[in-house]
Parts: sequence; structure tokens; C-alpha cells
Amino acid sequence: MANWLFASVLCKSSNIDRIRYNLYRLFMTRLMTIYAKLEAKYGSPLGQWGLWCRGRKTASDREEIVIGAILAQNTSWHNAEMAISNLKSKNLLSLCAISRCSKNRLLELIKPAGFFNQKADYLFNVAKYFTDNGGLKEKRKLSVECLRLELLSLKGVGRETADSIILYACDLPIFVVDEYTRRFARRLRLTSRLDYQPLQNYFQKRLDTDVRMWQYFHALIVISEKNL
Repeated sequence: MANWLFASVLCKSSNIDRIRYNLYRLFMTRLMTIYAKLEAKYGSPLGQWGLWCRGRKTASDREEIVIGAILAQNTSWHNAEMAISNLKSKNLLSLCAISRCSKNRLLELIKPAGFFNQKADYLFNVAKYFTDNGGLKEKRKLSVECLRLELLSLKGVGRETADSIILYACDLPIFVVDEYTRRFARRLRLTSRLDYQPLQNYFQKRLDTDVRMWQYFHALIVISEKNL
């Protein structure tokens, strides 16, 4: 009798595991189908995303992405791009240069990005963090979890900014969640759990860990939502 009950429990457990696996594959297949459709419609991301999704990034590319991630907070990319252009024109589009720049000069150059007083401090904090600790080259050697904790300890760096730096500047696997990702998930009814961590987990658990594909997928989500 005991053996029969044990076998019955094992059978039920096996069936539950099989159902869970099939559901996992179903959702994974759905996400990849969505990704394929986005890629077919929009092709390789251009503009900002052409740099952020670039396969082989130079050190200056990576630093520009970090700077852009700060400047893009609470503003359009167009405004952030004007601030980036100002920094570039004065040879200040690097973390080392920003860490040595006076706040007043930095304020003037990044005004187009808005919230320039706060963002000047945030840029300086992030620049000092990297330049004082071996730069992006060294920080890319850390685990995603460790690097994320360090970035989140910096004033002005929230989850979206930290994850953008990790995924795009460091080419490490973490899926970025922003308002476009939430709108996308809500519109396609992917999940009802739209808070940052649950939504990030939704994508990461259902996609193969592929940094390049995660970069493209997130970029295409933003592009598609902007084009609705």
C-alpha cells in the first residue's frame, strides 16, 4: 500500500513538472516569436541603439553609453543627445574628463538634458566610481549581481539606469525594464506582474541567456512602442 502511494505521488509530481516545463517552453516560444516579428519589422536598431547594441565596442563607446544612460533619465533621447553632443564638442565625453571637470562647466554643457544640476552630480559620482576603480574594463569582470549592487549604491543610479549600464555598456546579461517594457508587456498581455523585478524575471526566465539578443530585444521593444 505504501509503495503504491509513493508511486502515485511520484507520478503526480512528474506530471506537474512536465506541465510546468511545457508552459515554460510555450512562453519561451511566444517571446521568441514576438522577437522575430519585431526584428523582421524594424531590422537592426539604428541611431542610439546602433551604438548601444554594437557587437564590438571600444572603451570610448562604453563610456558614452554610461554617460548617455545618466543623461537620458526623465527626458527624451533627443535632449540627452544634444547634451552628449555638447560634451563631445568640448572633448569631455569620457568618464575621466567628467571626473575632472568643474561642476559649473558641466552644468552648462548638459542643460539640454534637463535636471542638469542633479545630473551633473550623478555624472560626477558615476565617473569617479569607474575611474577610481580601474574603469569599465575592471568592473566588467564582476558578477552581474555584484556590479548591480555597487551601481545602485551610487546617488542618482536606479535600477533602470544600473541595468542599462550593465547590459549595454558592460555587455553583461540583465534585461532592462523601463516604461516601454511595461507598456509592451501590458499591451500584449504577457503578464499581469508589471513591477520592475517580476517583469525582469519574466523575460530572463523565458529567454536564453544571450546578451546580444537581450540588447536587441529591449531596443526593439522601445522602438516598437515609440512607433505605435
